[in-house]
Amino acid sequence: MGQLKIGMVTDAGTIDDKSFNQGTWEGVLRAGEELGLETKYLKPAGTTEADYMKEIGNL
Repeated sequence: MGQLKIGMVTDAGTIDDKSFNQGTWEGVLRAGEELGLETKYLKPAGTTEADYMKEIGNL
């Protein structure tokens, strides 16, 4: 098994939206720092389920 990583796919917001995405991203960063893991986020180009699934696959 390879190195563990933490990934996040945002919704229509951004990682600095002062809402759900930002809170989630801050938690991802904190966990990454505490556990020594690589972190990454992606924002889908669109809002369809296929767009989200594509980005999940890209993590």
